[in-house]
Amino acid sequence: MKQIKIEQFERERIFTIQEDGSLMEESCPSLRKLKFEGVASRGRSADPQIAECWGQNFVSKFWKNFSNDFFGEKMLTSDIDAISVFDYLHTDENDEFYRKDNSEFGDVVSNVLTKQTFNIAIKRVLTANDNTSLRIKNINQELSPTFKDFSNDRPVVLGHGLFGNLFSMGDLGMKIATDDFDGEDYRDTWLIEYTGGPNTECEGCSYDMDDLVDYYWPTLIGGVLAYTGESEVDYVGYSAGGGVGARSYEKYYEGDANMGYYVNEDGEWESFDLPEDFVDHMALIAPMGAFNGTTVFTECIDAYGEEVLEDLSKYSHINREIIVKELGVVAAKNSLLEISFPSNDNKESCMMAFSALLLPSGENISYNYWEDITELVINKTDENPNLNVNELLLIYGAFGGYGDDGVIPDDDIQNIYDNAYVSEKYKGRVFDFHASMEAMPGTYNPLLTKFLNDISYSQWDKFWRNIEYYITI
Repeated sequence: MKQIKIEQFERERIFTIQEDGSLMEESCPSLRKLKFEGVASRGRSADPQIAECWGQNFVSKFWKNFSNDFFGEKMLTSDIDAISVFDYLHTDENDEFYRKDNSEFGDVVSNVLTKQTFNIAIKRVLTANDNTSLRIKNINQELSPTFKDFSNDRPVVLGHGLFGNLFSMGDLGMKIATDDFDGEDYRDTWLIEYTGGPNTECEGCSYDMDDLVDYYWPTLIGGVLAYTGESEVDYVGYSAGGGVGARSYEKYYEGDANMGYYVNEDGEWESFDLPEDFVDHMALIAPMGAFNGTTVFTECIDAYGEEVLEDLSKYSHINREIIVKELGVVAAKNSLLEISFPSNDNKESCMMAFSALLLPSGENISYNYWEDITELVINKTDENPNLNVNELLLIYGAFGGYGDDGVIPDDDIQNIYDNAYVSEKYKGRVFDFHASMEAMPGTYNPLLTKFLNDISYSQWDKFWRNIEYYITI
């Protein structure tokens, strides 16, 4: 049997993990005989009892605001210490053992009671404005020690696209973490999730683009810095992740106090600040900018975006499939299905957009966020972000070797590139549609891996990837 002895509140407490998966502690009546299937003699769930013995006023302050389904609710309480108990029990690694009559859940509970909750791959941060819980993942935490001997201490943070979630950039992140290029430059690699997660797409949850720019993205980046103890990251943002990251960094590059909370090494929530110049290398893959140009996507939204918004207003959260099907309804109303290819008008652009039905539906986003994107496309007076970073890489798409990626106007890419205040900036292309650009071989090698690890591009790279660059001497 495994025995845990800790000192808490000036008294010694002894917890024993039984072979049958039960926890016994004489000094805590509610845990005198708690089976890990989650039912004690009083028939209550395990979570409030564990938290009660942990010394938190959990039941009165936390439980009244939450159902048993933590992931289905938005954080309503300011008692962030109490939140951490339930939060750790239901992390992605631990949830499979929850309420199971086995030793694995015993280990999980013992970690909570001794506050050994720091070194897990998927961690959480809380926004300072409303305690929204967001997820980040450290890829290297799940790898062997070999891949923790970093060639550069700056963490690399990856931000997903519009209908993505925490795991969408996992393949690219693994290549960066393990250096799929030449096996010499292992990087501490993190994935962040600002949309598509359990506490952003839940019933009753609502956010818009301002929330992502003002709170979600800077809290996630600040959380990575807090967990790693570093003062800078290298950021890779794809599509919406590029646009949100660029706008947020433009706003916060001078730093900000009390940005959010992370779980410290003592297992307690602790506030953190956002330091000045916290991004060193920024790589933006087809970033959603001001949409000041013309593509298949912008033509379609210009013509029918407002009508689609009206039809979608019955939803609080939507995904790619719902949006594209609604475009189909609009197309039928406007007799678009009778139009033959090729055509030079924007009706044909909407027809081409239907090909998105061949893609996965993706994760949900809020209706409010989609409304902001639609208005951004229709309003042609918005400005692209002006970036102040050390080094910048912009990756744009050219399907078939010419044109754009179907979504992001080339004018936006060029405008961001021209107006960036950097010591080095690069612009390179991959040959594909917008929806799969982050997965294209050329995106990682040579464009990203050489940029992130300060390796010079070859003459072939410059020719084939049409790399344009500017270096301040």
